[in-house]
This record gives sequence, structure tokens and C-alpha cells, in this order.
Amino acid sequence: MKKKKALTKEEREAKNLTRNLKNMNKNKKKMEEKVAKNKSGNSKEWSKEKYNQYFTESNRLSDYSCPKGGIVKSKYRKK
Repeated sequence: MKKKKALTKEEREAKNLTRNLKNMNKNKKKMEEKVAKNKSGNSKEWSKEKYNQYFTESNRLSDYSCPKGGIVKSKYRKK
């Protein structure tokens, strides 16, 4: 049985980046579902804490949503 060839540094970083992007997108979807449930639930208005938590979390996740040339850039925030 042949040994697997070790990944180069660039390949390793690319693999980690794609894994992180998938996880971030999963987390963002879960969060959006939770928010939709909260909006349609009993409480008609959100508390300030819920709003702050949602927007800070969504901004953090959006930073990882658009890789270009090995650098991860946000596609939502203005440059």
C-alpha cells in the first residue's frame, strides 16, 4: 500500500478554507431559521439584545462568504 502524498501548505490552507466556509454557511442557515421562528413566534418584537446578537453574528459570518485569490473578503460590507 502506497503512502499518501503530504499536502502542500497551499493545498492544506485551501482545504481548511473550504471546510470553514461550509461550516459558516451551515451556521448562518441555522441562525436564519431560528430568527424566522422567533419572528413568527409569540413575541412580536425583539429585545435589543436579540437584535444585536443577530446582526453581529450575521456580519461575522458574512466575512467568510466570498474567497478571492486566497484572501477571504466580505461581500456585504463596503470597502
